[in-house]
Amino acid sequence: ELDKRIAPTIKPAVAVININSPYPYPRLKQYVLDELTHALANNKSFEVVERARTYAITGENIFHASDPIVSFVITGEISHDGLAWRLTVYVIDLNRKTRVFSVARSIKTNDPQITYLRGGTNTVPSSVSVLPSASPTPSR
Repeated sequence: ELDKRIAPTIKPAVAVININSPYPYPRLKQYVLDELTHALANNKSFEVVERARTYAITGENIFHASDPIVSFVITGEISHDGLAWRLTVYVIDLNRKTRVFSVARSIKTNDPQITYLRGGTNTVPSSVSVLPSASPTPSR
């Protein structure tokens, strides 16, 4: 009976841990990490664990922790094919060690937000977002 009263109030813990990119654009990478973290925190369906704290709290790599402090981690990558930047985001269930969700979004190379984040201008366009808004891509 107690489990039934407590369970609905427990939110899954999630951490945005990294976005891999071979490109030397730290503002672009940090922007994506920050926006994903903000979106999750504002969703109110998750307990968001700060990236810097995941290692400090467990004292070990969260992927190999016997009792991880987070249920899900979000990671991804930024790639470029000459015409567009591609942001791919993955959600990994640490208990099952499987990808449970992924989404990808392409952004044209000349997009004003990308130009800013790469350091090309000091003006931040407010109307463009690089966050994925597409439907989920089924995991394989």
